[in-house]
Amino acid sequence: APECDIFSNDHELNSRMEYFARPVVISGPSGVGKGTLINELLKRFPSSSFGFSVSHTTRQPRPGEVDGEHYHFVTKDQIQASIDNGEFIEYSEVHGNIYGTSYLAVQSVMASGRICILD
Repeated sequence: APECDIFSNDHELNSRMEYFARPVVISGPSGVGKGTLINELLKRFPSSSFGFSVSHTTRQPRPGEVDGEHYHFVTKDQIQASIDNGEFIEYSEVHGNIYGTSYLAVQSVMASGRICILD
């Protein structure tokens, strides 16, 4: 595949950041390659260009997962209260657990000057 050369350097990226400041949503069914696409995007562009929002979940952490890095691990009562307060962009119940993206998670990436990636 040809290299993407939209931005030739960080200065050019920063000058266009306002235009591209909206979050990028990568969507598709499980196993379609969302993670592969995101990893390639992060590999091709400077780490200061994009940031990945950390979702919330009510499931238990898997071995090696770190709270606040892989997910924000919360209780059902905590996430439901946040949902009821309108603090989530989206959420869904999957296999008895709730997963969701908070406005704050996206805003923290954007406040760092990076484009937020959502999957």
